[in-house]
Amino acid sequence: MPPFNAIFRSWKSNHAPNRNHSPVQISPGSKLLLDSCSMMHCDIECFFKNEAPGLVSKCVDIIVSKSCMDELARLHRSPVRETAVAATKAWNTIITYQKAGLCQICGDFDDETHADPVFLYVILKYRRRFPVFVVTQDNDLADDIELTNHLKSTHCTNKAKALKMMPDGSLKERKRHV
Repeated sequence: MPPFNAIFRSWKSNHAPNRNHSPVQISPGSKLLLDSCSMMHCDIECFFKNEAPGLVSKCVDIIVSKSCMDELARLHRSPVRETAVAATKAWNTIITYQKAGLCQICGDFDDETHADPVFLYVILKYRRRFPVFVVTQDNDLADDIELTNHLKSTHCTNKAKALKMMPDGSLKERKRHV
C-alpha cells in the first residue's frame, strides 16, 4: 500500500458540478464520510460507479478519513482471509477513485486508528458550516451521530445524518430513533 504522504489531502475542497444526482437527499456542498465497515462489506465499486458521480456533480465532498485508511491497512494483514481480501479491495478502490477525483482522503496524522471518535469530532467541528453525512453499517455510531443533533451547546442549522450503504452500493437513509 502506498504511503499516506502521497495520497493525503486536507478537509477543504469542493468538486465542480457535472453529473446526475443521488436518490438520497444530500444537499449541495455537504460532506459525505465513508466508514470502513461500509467500504468492506458492501459493493464500494458500485457506489463509486453509480452514486458518487451524482454526488460530486452536486459539489458533495466524498471523504475517507485517514483513520479508516489506517484501519484498512491494519485489516489488510488480518489472519482471517475474507477480512484481509475485503480490506485490500476497499483500499485499492479508494485509491483508484481518489486518483480519479471522486473522493478525498483527509485527516490528521495523529488521528486515532479507530474511526468512530474521528467522525464525531469532524461532525462537531464542521456541521456549523456544512451538512455532514456518515455512511456506516454500525448502529451504535449511527445513534451517536443522531445524538450530535441534540447537543445544546453546539446548536446549529445543519444536521448530521447517518446513511447506510446497501449491498449493491446504493445509499439509504437510516430510520433509527434514539
